[in-house]
Amino acid sequence: MLVHEPAPRSKRDLAKDCDCPIVCDGWLANERERIRRRSLGTNDWTQAKNLAAQWLKWGQLVAPIKAAVAVSEPISIEYAIERFFKSKGPEGENLDPATLRKYKVLLNDRLLTWCAAHGIHAMKQMESKVACEDFVLSWRDLNPGRNRRNARRTEKLLARSTKVAELGRLGYFLDYCVNSGWLVQNSAKKVKVESRGRGEPKYGLNPGEYERVLNEANSWTDSWGNPGGRKAKEIQVMVQLLRWSGLRISDAAMLEENQVRKDGNRYTVVIERMEKTGNTVRVPIPQFVGDALQALPRKGMRNGKRYWFWTCAGEPDTCVNAWRNDIAKLIHSAQRPDERGRYHDPFEHRASTHTLRHTFACLALAAGATLQQVKEWLGHTSVRTTEKHYGHANRHAQTVLDAAYDAMVAETMRQYTNSARSKIVGIKKRA
Repeated sequence: MLVHEPAPRSKRDLAKDCDCPIVCDGWLANERERIRRRSLGTNDWTQAKNLAAQWLKWGQLVAPIKAAVAVSEPISIEYAIERFFKSKGPEGENLDPATLRKYKVLLNDRLLTWCAAHGIHAMKQMESKVACEDFVLSWRDLNPGRNRRNARRTEKLLARSTKVAELGRLGYFLDYCVNSGWLVQNSAKKVKVESRGRGEPKYGLNPGEYERVLNEANSWTDSWGNPGGRKAKEIQVMVQLLRWSGLRISDAAMLEENQVRKDGNRYTVVIERMEKTGNTVRVPIPQFVGDALQALPRKGMRNGKRYWFWTCAGEPDTCVNAWRNDIAKLIHSAQRPDERGRYHDPFEHRASTHTLRHTFACLALAAGATLQQVKEWLGHTSVRTTEKHYGHANRHAQTVLDAAYDAMVAETMRQYTNSARSKIVGIKKRA
């Protein structure tokens, strides 16, 4: 309701009343902002009341304010994306760099490109479920040959896990648009990614394949083509660290000196905040891996922290990507590729830098560790994630199941024997 300034009630109030226009403030249904000190253009109280009643009936001013006009104008895709990033602070400072980079890939590289190709310019057009589904179906790996030397850049579909993560980010962006009044509904919540049951199982390297990778690391050549040397030692230690700790390459490449702690002959890696999940992880490593780390010269120092694998001269992301590519090339070379990239001695399963993390998890479970223990070592948020990826290697669960089955058989046989014995005794008594 519009609230008028108090009208004069007596002759004294009328005498004091000036010739200034009457103003009002309050709310109208179709106005986005509160009406503050709006002039009614008259000092006659009867005319002012009639005009206010007219505005209330229409739900808006006769001459709508600028903000009300802007609502009816179509919001462009570019403007919505720009406002979204501005809402995350200057240069997206309220998002960690990895998350900001993923949103830029989704919105700038995927959404803007797809909308331009399909003639979509306004955010209102993305309100359709069909448009969201078509956009999701168009997703492809934007850099399919990044981890393979001399690989042909052929089209490659996104993995299901990547597609699910991208769909979650799209839903978050469209929620922002809904809350901004640009959309009525978030159609991304109605789009479903095809299900693959319990998820794809993850396999690591077998002992022979791991030895081949280590041997390849020993003969690693530096930038000048010389085999061995400091780089060969560094990459050998990195491979051992990834295999025996289960760390992601993003955490291993940025490992600080004070994150490796020694208690007697036992070494433990403690990371208070993992790069991907933000969880805390504490995992023991063998003595020979800890000794190899301690013998390795520190590459850089920044803010009082000393790093084993980062020179501190560039950005952390550059260091992580360089190490990821080096390990991928190492695994590629260990399978003896020919000039066309075909392997003469391929591994049993497809391998990448992340396969060393899978190796740690699978061999730990095969040795009898529980899913809960491996979950803590890997830094997973839920044990369901560990079970989904590595349940096939859970020897502890199989041992428990086998023991339960043996106990069930033994109990059944005991009951059967007691029943048969009681029948024999009853026959003897009757005889």
